Amino acid sequence: MTAATNNAEAYNGVSAWTPVRPTRARSPRTTGRAGRSVTWNSPLCNLIMFHTAIHMTEVIRHLVAEGWQVTAEDLAQLSPYLTSDILRF
Repeated sequence: MTAATNNAEAYNGVSAWTPVRPTRARSPRTTGRAGRSVTWNSPLCNLIMFHTAIHMTEVIRHLVAEGWQVTAEDLAQLSPYLTSDILRF
């Protein structure tokens, strides 16, 4: 239960970090920029996580090719919710 909660909170952290986010609650009649930001926030978060996962995979493959031993315990510590190497705006 704790792991699932931490996972959801990490996703919410990425969602709040993205530059496209609503400034007010969305109603069914929301139009214009606020409506678009709600629509595009989730795909943008997914794209950020996908990019991070691809980059992590490339680095892990490079380490294995150099002779490092990467275990399942090492991989369990990784998270696709990192944003430190992504230019936000």
